[in-house]
Amino acid sequence: MIKFKFFIIIGILCIAQSKADQCKKILRELANAEGLFSHCVTTHSVPVTICVGCKEAFKLMDENYTALKDTANCSAEYFDKDRVNLVAATEESLNKLWTKAYCDDCYVNDNLETFNNLSSAFEGCIGIHKDSPCDSCLLEYKNLNSFYLEMDDHNNGQVCFDIQDSMNRTRQLWSKTYKCCRREFKMTLYLVTLSIVCCLPILFYSGTYFFTKWQEREHGMLSNEDPRITPSSSSNSRVGITPNIPNDSVPSTSSSAVVNSNPVVTAVSNNTNSRRNFKKLQESDDSGQSSDDEVLPKPKYG
Repeated sequence: MIKFKFFIIIGILCIAQSKADQCKKILRELANAEGLFSHCVTTHSVPVTICVGCKEAFKLMDENYTALKDTANCSAEYFDKDRVNLVAATEESLNKLWTKAYCDDCYVNDNLETFNNLSSAFEGCIGIHKDSPCDSCLLEYKNLNSFYLEMDDHNNGQVCFDIQDSMNRTRQLWSKTYKCCRREFKMTLYLVTLSIVCCLPILFYSGTYFFTKWQEREHGMLSNEDPRITPSSSSNSRVGITPNIPNDSVPSTSSSAVVNSNPVVTAVSNNTNSRRNFKKLQESDDSGQSSDDEVLPKPKYG
């Protein structure tokens, strides 16, 4: 009985030891896969071909990490044991390289294969027509560029980085090396813009000049008005109506016509006539008072 218990304990220990050895084995395999992927990314950085050249290394690293995480004993031993969580943090940092390069897009709808075929056709044309690539290989370049623009628009800019780098190098080769990028200068738009810019100062200063002249003219008309003329007298003079004054103070017909023709003269004449009438009224009042105050003779009685 004692021997049986001893063999059970030995068996449990062996099983635990084997599981611990299995976790260490998976961990070593994960470390080797991560090192292989890191080395592959570094060696395929220029030109960028990490999505194609490091696909197998990334797949092996992902498989080992999944195996370590799915094993219960291994997960409990190597994950969430410290603040840094080194195993998970290392895997996450390397996985970000693959995700940030949008490598999964390379294998969607055979985008990478189609792009490589168009790129090979363009490079083959360049190799044949080295003396005049701009005219001879224009169609191949347009096909390659159009496919890239459609893919970029469809993915909202999240295009496989291998394709992005290859297209950027192709554009540099086309525009800078062979100088095939000819941009047409639109002379009509330039002339219209130049005309508008030149006309703006002329219109501004012309408008300012005419506005200033208009203000001066309005100010001159207000300054020429005589402040002594009242509205009643000016209205009377316009219609030719003379005030009611005695007959002896009314001027002759010729002088009346002259006075009525000039509002200023009419107003002065009216003021003069009013003064004369006022003086005559005073004289008549004085004469009436003296007649009332005269001493009457006493009647004689027989």
